[in-house]
Amino acid sequence: MLEDDFNETLTDDHFTPDFQQKGVDIKIGLDVAWLSSKSLVDRIILITGDSDFVPAMKFARREGLQVILVKIGPKHINESLEIHSDFIRTYSNQDVLEICLYSTHIKS
Repeated sequence: MLEDDFNETLTDDHFTPDFQQKGVDIKIGLDVAWLSSKSLVDRIILITGDSDFVPAMKFARREGLQVILVKIGPKHINESLEIHSDFIRTYSNQDVLEICLYSTHIKS
């Protein structure tokens, strides 16, 4: 335990974690644009509900790529994501859990 200038003992309750994704969306968007412009892939699969990816999705489709949006769970996704994707795949939280558990038992 640490003591501050006022001789108060500091505990975990004095601190709040600050988890942030700084710049992750833009980096993923740039990767989508780069892969699209180089014709390195045929399709992009995005697991998101964030409309920040719409410009990257539009670019990929203009470059001839297929854009697949994956929706997980009951959470609502932005309508513009649906409009700018070629296909939407929906999985329940349980589906994802089962896929993850099953994949840990697969040996390569």
